[in-house]
Amino acid sequence: LTWAEQKGVGPSPGADFHQADHFRINYGCSKQMLEDILARLCQ
Repeated sequence: LTWAEQKGVGPSPGADFHQADHFRINYGCSKQMLEDILARLCQ
């Protein structure tokens, strides 16, 4: 598991977007859910 996946977030690999050292979070959710996701990543 990646660092983000260990926190319950499933990112897209950055290499798919020509940035191998990045990852992308695709979201279609409420503001509250996005805030929860970001809080998990910051822990």
